[in-house]
Amino acid sequence: MLRCFLAAALLLSAPRAQARPGAPRPTADTIYIQPLGRALARRELETITRALARFYGSRIVVLTRVGLPRDAFYRPRRRFRARKLLAFLEERKRDLPARGRVILGLTTAPISTTKGRIYDWGILGYGLIGGGACVLSSYYVRRSSRSARGRKGRSPAARWSGATKDTSRVRERLAKIAVHEVGHALGLSHCPSRGCLMEDAGGTVLTCDREYDLCPRCRRKLAELGVVIPASPRIPWRRPGRNAGPGAALLRRLERRWKGKPGQDVWNPRPRSATPPPKEKRLDSGPESRAQ
Repeated sequence: MLRCFLAAALLLSAPRAQARPGAPRPTADTIYIQPLGRALARRELETITRALARFYGSRIVVLTRVGLPRDAFYRPRRRFRARKLLAFLEERKRDLPARGRVILGLTTAPISTTKGRIYDWGILGYGLIGGGACVLSSYYVRRSSRSARGRKGRSPAARWSGATKDTSRVRERLAKIAVHEVGHALGLSHCPSRGCLMEDAGGTVLTCDREYDLCPRCRRKLAELGVVIPASPRIPWRRPGRNAGPGAALLRRLERRWKGKPGQDVWNPRPRSATPPPKEKRLDSGPESRAQ
């Protein structure tokens, strides 16, 4: 009896194995962030992690920064090919706990992909639909911020790229792009609704300024895919108005030129005015009728 009591006391007093500080826990709702190459600014990373946690209700784990893979570098344009970066991230994800949902690569280097006949097209982010991996580059957003010289001094190219000196706007754009790319990795395609976070950028970062939340269509799609996200998250940015962003007017003009009339904004719908009645054709248009 005494021996059993002593054995039980030794088991209770033995120190328990503790997880290594900072080690990712294998949860089903984990989004891993993998910094690649030069690190983003601390406040930019904090804004991105906050947005992902609120929109997807996931635990965010920032992994140790690693270098960019050399085989992804495209020397003629000095960019990194996004598809090869995704392959690198997928290999990194295999070494992580199997129940992690998505891995997002963050880099300050320029990335590119093939678009139509253009082999090397610079992009802000890239993710295959349902692939579980995506990548985001801050290069073009940051370059647009540096190229701003005031409203009157900006060139048309700077205006089209969304140049701004507002660092908070840059952080907001990066967070929206991160939510967009993770949406692709979870199975969402581009959304036709203006103002949805899954809206196609159309080759410019200006569309980020009018985006606000995932629209009901995209939320239903995630529910069909079995992805549960918060129904009413705390949006970490203000609701944009109809003229959101420094380049809203330019973006509307370009949309009219390329696509006809701008689409309906899902967050700021325009009231539909009644169709005016057709003008009646006047019969008394001759000089004799006016004389009477």
